[in-house]
Amino acid sequence: MTEAPTDAAKRELGCDEDILENQVSSDAQESVLKSEDILPIILLELKGALLEEPLGHTATDALNPTTEGTLSWKASLCSLLLVNRSFFQAGSNLLWNTMETLEPVFRLLPWYTKTRYNGLGNYQYNGSVDWERFNFYASRIQGFHLISSPEDDFPISSPWLLQLLTLHERPDPLFPILQSIIVIPEAFPRLQVLFLLVGPSLRSLEVFSCSEISDYAIIPSDWEAYASESEEAFTEEVLDNLIALLPRVSVSSPQLQSLTYRGPFSVDLFHHLSQLKSLVSMHLTMANSYGGLLAPSKCFAKLTSLQHLVLEAPLLDVEFPLPEVVAVELDTLEIAVGQHTSLRERIQ
Repeated sequence: MTEAPTDAAKRELGCDEDILENQVSSDAQESVLKSEDILPIILLELKGALLEEPLGHTATDALNPTTEGTLSWKASLCSLLLVNRSFFQAGSNLLWNTMETLEPVFRLLPWYTKTRYNGLGNYQYNGSVDWERFNFYASRIQGFHLISSPEDDFPISSPWLLQLLTLHERPDPLFPILQSIIVIPEAFPRLQVLFLLVGPSLRSLEVFSCSEISDYAIIPSDWEAYASESEEAFTEEVLDNLIALLPRVSVSSPQLQSLTYRGPFSVDLFHHLSQLKSLVSMHLTMANSYGGLLAPSKCFAKLTSLQHLVLEAPLLDVEFPLPEVVAVELDTLEIAVGQHTSLRERIQ
């Protein structure tokens, strides 16, 4: 930081005091505008202010937020990226930090020019060179919060996904600092794209195949398929999508610490969950009436790092001794089964 000159220095330089002070102030301002340490803090504060009251909106507008309004902070921040290189770097890090869609980053691939992703087509693939622009922005993404259906965001069929995963000189991982993935029910049908996302930096994974349940006496309508025996094929498909992914997570994400899952369960799913040896916290909500809740005891015993466990089974209406469910020492354990409030226990 530039220091103000002493009186002796001013006399020696023969400069006007006001001119010197103005110069010091100007140098300080310029220093701030180029500071890689200060700019991220300033831009983060700007984001917070814009989220509360976007530019061009009144206080009344802020009380009635819209999708357009929530995006306005990104539009405002984009206008600042051209100030200088430091603004561009800090602003880009903030803009790409957490993404709700996959489309923007995969659109950076030079062969992705159509509405749907249809592989390389007749594009002449050039290896790592074709990934440079993608890498520049993908290396800034720390979180994906996927909220859109496959048809609305990066529609890709299985053959092209397989091709993308096996392209020569494809960067691996695609997202080197990605730490968090959230998949809400609307986006669950696109679970296969997580094969592109998981990597060594992943710390938290949240997957929801159905809506949240707030009152155990009222079962959400989208749980009915899991509760019905006539919909077993649908339940199996949902389970297959997750079970197929978990071995890759186990190998590719050795530092995964937190897992949250809400959806149907099976013995096979519990087995694959037990392979995530690095887990410290796990929250599982069973959306079917799978009666094998006692089966997890041996599986959880393999999770030697596990400290916090929440098990919920709203559709299961049985009583059982708590110790038989979890054969592992935990700091926190919470179990909620059907209407049995007596089974809601917490150990701390």
